[in-house]
Amino acid sequence: MNSPEEKLENLKIILADTYSGKTINTPLLIEFKETVEKYSIPKLYFDELINGMYLDLVKNRYNNFDDLYDYCYKVAGVVGLVMLHIFGYSDERAKEDAVNLGIAMQLTNILRDIKEDFLRGRIYLPQDELKKFSITEKDIEKEKLDENFRNLMKFQIERVRLYYQKANKGIMFINDKKSRLVVKIMSSLYSSILDEIENNDYDVFSKRIYVGFGKKLYKLLKIILRKG
Repeated sequence: MNSPEEKLENLKIILADTYSGKTINTPLLIEFKETVEKYSIPKLYFDELINGMYLDLVKNRYNNFDDLYDYCYKVAGVVGLVMLHIFGYSDERAKEDAVNLGIAMQLTNILRDIKEDFLRGRIYLPQDELKKFSITEKDIEKEKLDENFRNLMKFQIERVRLYYQKANKGIMFINDKKSRLVVKIMSSLYSSILDEIENNDYDVFSKRIYVGFGKKLYKLLKIILRKG
């Protein structure tokens, strides 16, 4: 069986073949090739996505937010760019905000999944910020929920919300009205995870934080009634 590294290398070869104009016989790859050609999706985005996957194989700590941002861009920001090409856009400013939404959603995942990631040997929270709030890896291991941890989470949540705010400004540049509505719903529901973390007193250890069906429905109706 191929190792994860070998699988990623094979994926790079497949991607290169897809964009090179070579004849492809695999039905799934034919569909992929037709999609990237139809929507003019740059190969670079998928290259970055693969690089992000590779990071998860070789890196389990991030020194500072710049390092973490680079990771988030590769695994999520470029996904926003891919989707933007599919949705269509009327202004180049939409690209920056598509990246911002991907970054915001990935950072939300990181805050929600601190415990699960630690159990997998990973800490995505920047090391210098852990130090700033006097939090050690042992504290995370012991699931220590004290004021230091709460203050760290408040700091993280405030930054993530800024990314959502930036991203929401660019939704207006998406051409298709239905696609704009989809992105608004995605942004609203995902950012609600931050509210739930706060409502749970920043305790991301005792249970997995999620937005209940009732709240999802409320937000969905609220967005629809505003006519997207």
